[in-house]
Amino acid sequence: MTRVGDALRDLQGQLTHHGIPEARLEAELLLMDALQTDRASFYTRLTDTLLPPVADVLAFLVERRLRREPLAYVLGHREFYGLSFQVAPGVLIPRPETELLVE
Repeated sequence: MTRVGDALRDLQGQLTHHGIPEARLEAELLLMDALQTDRASFYTRLTDTLLPPVADVLAFLVERRLRREPLAYVLGHREFYGLSFQVAPGVLIPRPETELLVE
């Protein structure tokens, strides 16, 4: 069985190999989504076993990301100006640069 920390390392390598920028961050976000956990809890679970149902969800998310679907669409949300917004194809993804305009 694969541990969460090993899955993180492998996923980061896979994303890097496919030219995904910020592979480590994206690997963390995809795993957190599959595990349905927040960042603090995620880091306490690195030695936990990645259960098959979670691995299946993760594989689906990763497949979408490797097809170059924007991460925000894969996850279904994007943080903007401290708020989380639901996004889906057909919805513009908030960009970090826009936060400067809001300020």
